[in-house]
Amino acid sequence: MSLRRNRLDDTAVAELDALDAALRGDDVAPEHADLAALVTDVRETAPQATPAFLAELDARVREGFPPRDEAPAAAPRPKRPRRRLLFGGGAIAVSAAIAVAVVGIVGNGDDPRTDSGFERFSTSESAPPAALESAPAPDAAAGAVAPSPVPPADEDAAESRQQRSVERSASLDLTVPADEVQSTADAVVRTTDRVDGIVQTSSINVGKGTPGEARFELRVPSAKLDDALAAYSKLGSVANRTQDAQDITGTVVSAEDRLSDARAERRGLLRALGQADTRREVESLRARLRIVRQDIARAEAQLRQARTRADLATVAVTVRGDGGKTTGSADDDSGWSVGDAAGDAGRLLEVVAGALIVGAAAILPLLALALGGAALARVLVRRRRERGLDAA
Repeated sequence: MSLRRNRLDDTAVAELDALDAALRGDDVAPEHADLAALVTDVRETAPQATPAFLAELDARVREGFPPRDEAPAAAPRPKRPRRRLLFGGGAIAVSAAIAVAVVGIVGNGDDPRTDSGFERFSTSESAPPAALESAPAPDAAAGAVAPSPVPPADEDAAESRQQRSVERSASLDLTVPADEVQSTADAVVRTTDRVDGIVQTSSINVGKGTPGEARFELRVPSAKLDDALAAYSKLGSVANRTQDAQDITGTVVSAEDRLSDARAERRGLLRALGQADTRREVESLRARLRIVRQDIARAEAQLRQARTRADLATVAVTVRGDGGKTTGSADDDSGWSVGDAAGDAGRLLEVVAGALIVGAAAILPLLALALGGAALARVLVRRRRERGLDAA
């Protein structure tokens, strides 16, 4: 077969270039986003090197990779029957390149790297290609792939299943003098920061003529909830305090199982994609992979939400002012100080001055009338005297 006959078309070349860019970690065009997602799937399902293997590899690097005479020879790979790849479309050409990565990374059971310390994920063999070719739609193709068993849980998953997941919540009502509501609210925020908590919502209402009130919705680490409540309780008089705990282990385990099943299905689809040799198989498997990616994203979000409920406790704190009582009022236990006496004297002088001003305002018009009348009477008397003298 000549090279001219096997030359790839422009679409296949563009897809291969996009695949190379995705492998390098570069951005790809939107029309090739599916290829970038496929590269991400392959990398996420790749076997992880164990710490023992990495330590052994570092030691061999330091020693300059000395020969191993005692190491047994790796078992030869079994020969696979050749499959004829169809280069009629760009998707098949790209799938051929991806198949190399999938088979090399996801691998078969006889991969010599697994004998050197790589952890392999347990996946079942996919259905024969003939079953996939008979599927008319992506949904049917998904049914042709045998479901993979749930892989063994890793250390984190095993530990989370052994421990109970508990969602904790609490509420606290504090009473403080009316003029200390703002300062107490500031102290609540500082205490929350000190225990690595989060202020989700806050509402502060402080004004003249009102006792004042502050409300907080807080999230604090469940392990520090008791310390946080003890610190909050010292900020004022505790009027009410409640705590609640709810076991959500079933919710966490259910989310972990859904995520594990979706990842296992993705590994099975990638294995089947590595063995696909027709355009119909490739398109069906890639369509199913897109659906599984969405399932994985949903399961991861649900698991994060469930773990957040267990890791962060909800605390509702309310700070209320105590009627009209303030730290400087007459009802305070500190007594009547010199400053209070000076203030009372000033208020008394203000009252007296006001009374004098009001009285003067009422008396002055009458006094003016009286003075005017007296002056008029003297004028009349003087004129009468003058007339009497003139007549004499």
